[in-house]
Parts: sequence; structure tokens; C-alpha cells
Amino acid sequence: MSISIHKPRALKHTLSKNLNRIQDFGFFLSGIIDGDGHFSAIPQLVICFHEKDISVAYFLKKQIQYGTVSKVKNKKAIKFVVSHFLGLKKICRLVHNKLQHHTKIEQYNTRLTKLAPFNLDDCNSCKTEKKSFVLTENSWFAGFFLSDGSFQIKILHKNNRELPEIRLVIQVDQKDS
Repeated sequence: MSISIHKPRALKHTLSKNLNRIQDFGFFLSGIIDGDGHFSAIPQLVICFHEKDISVAYFLKKQIQYGTVSKVKNKKAIKFVVSHFLGLKKICRLVHNKLQHHTKIEQYNTRLTKLAPFNLDDCNSCKTEKKSFVLTENSWFAGFFLSDGSFQIKILHKNNRELPEIRLVIQVDQKDS
């Protein structure tokens, strides 16, 4: 990687691009929370992953700059937990009005905003609400699919056919909790 010594020509474009990346990360994080995360009563954010997705947990930790990644005992699972006030405040800003699951919105509004110094002066309101958006315009579905989706290729050999039948299956399953 090289660092340019020249002044950027389009500073506005650079700032806009960074803001879009932050906004997009907020949608991605919201999708993951809607899929396999929750705001606990402690309060803290807890997101569970399959052990093969440990890199995603560390990616979130790097982006948020807070949290711990640990193995769940006797399971093939990894847990990412953010309990530090500043980390929760950052998450609040990132996912504000981006969550889609009614249970996660309720947890956010009743548990996360109860922190004593948690009045976000820079946010219009601490409370979050469900906002409609087009799935193809942000990364929410990518985060949601990462946590609750699967992609399968099935090859079926049938006796009455010379060539195998190939099926591509994309599936999203979610529990209502």
C-alpha cells in the first residue's frame, strides 16, 4: 500500500464515500442482529455465529472497536458480545432505524436505551423504529442471509435419466425470538 502526498481533488466525494460505507455497515450489522443477535437485559449486544464464521465476528469487533469473541462451550458456535457503553452507543448510531425484526426493535427500545447516560444528543431520538427500504439498495439482506441463510447445490442421480439433475437451493429460516 502506498500513501499519496498529493492533496485529494474530490474531498467531498471521499467523505461521501466513507459515509456511505458507514451507513452500509450499519445496514449489514442490522441484518446480522435481526438474524442471530439480541440486546440482552444487562444491557449488551450478543450475536451468535457458527464456528466457521469466526472471521465475521472478528470483522465486527474490528469495525465497532469494542467487544469480545468467544467459543460457546460444547457447541460449534462463536459468540460476539459488546457490553462497553461506548461500544453500545456506537452500535446504537449504526443500527438506528435500520432494524426490521419487531422483537429486536423492542429489545433496542426497552433495554439498550435504559443505560443511564444514554441520551444520544446527536441522534434525534434514542428510540428506533422500523423503516421500509428496498433490499437491493443496502447490505441489510447480506447480513441477514449470513446469519439465517444457506445455499445448497444438490445433485440427484435418477435411474430413468442419463444426466444428473442439479438443484440450486437458497433458503432463509428465522425463528421468531
